[in-house]
Amino acid sequence: ETKGAKRSIRLEVSGGFHSILMHEASIRLAKELTQVKISEAKIPVISNVDARPTNLADEIREKLAKQVESSVLWEDSVRFMIKEGVSKFFEIGPGKILKGLIRKIDPNVEVITIEKIEDLDNL
Repeated sequence: ETKGAKRSIRLEVSGGFHSILMHEASIRLAKELTQVKISEAKIPVISNVDARPTNLADEIREKLAKQVESSVLWEDSVRFMIKEGVSKFFEIGPGKILKGLIRKIDPNVEVITIEKIEDLDNL
């Protein structure tokens, strides 16, 4: 609050994810990712590290490792995609948390939630 925050919420988490506390894990993940075949992306990948697109395999690999210790620029990523013309998002997995967050960013985009295999049939 002394630095201008309007409010803060203590999160109940099991670790220091997305912080410098994960630096060693980030290094280890980077080493492991050298053994994983990652191809150039046909569709740009938007990283939560910098909210920017890349198609390059080496950049994707680097950003995956960096993501472990970096702040999550998820809102920036969503805003970038909307600015680039994305109007439909898919949330895959249980719950609808991301759907609600995306709608707060822009209520005009469509968000489709896929929780069960049957949801795919309804597409």
